[in-house]
Amino acid sequence: MRIRRKKISFLTKMTMLSFILFILLLFSCQTENNNFDNKIETKMWQIKSVQGEKTITLNDLNGKVTIIHFFASWCPPCRQEFPDFINWLNKNKNNDHLALIPLSLDKRVSDADAFFSKYETEAECYFDEGEAAESFKIKGIPATLILDKNGQVVFKREGRVNWRGGEADEVIEKIKDW
Repeated sequence: MRIRRKKISFLTKMTMLSFILFILLLFSCQTENNNFDNKIETKMWQIKSVQGEKTITLNDLNGKVTIIHFFASWCPPCRQEFPDFINWLNKNKNNDHLALIPLSLDKRVSDADAFFSKYETEAECYFDEGEAAESFKIKGIPATLILDKNGQVVFKREGRVNWRGGEADEVIEKIKDW
């Protein structure tokens, strides 16, 4: 009988330990995706339009909520998501309070231009030689960032965004008056 008590006690302890580890693991796996409290500090960067006519720096974006969408023409998830992103971009292009930046991580500007020109939009495509992606610690694409009016990252998603479902719109609505 004594052995049985020890087994129950041991099993109880193991169950409690497993539960605690599960809870810790659950909370430690949350990403920065929608976390408004963990702002990412960024370094200064500069990007150019694929036509080379326009240059943007981080300072140019202050005062506007900014959406930066990292993609590449060779990336299958990017190609699948891109039509929905372009539709969302076209729908929001006249919003003076937003800066919308499609940012290619292709190796060559010509690849970015060829891919982007397949879509009907008046938006300009920008090209990153890695400076902006490194600054924002982008590790996978597609990736979408939403910056508040002070240039602080308040939303980061490495992976697809539900552009049709209003996911970006919800974040913008929450921060537009910050």
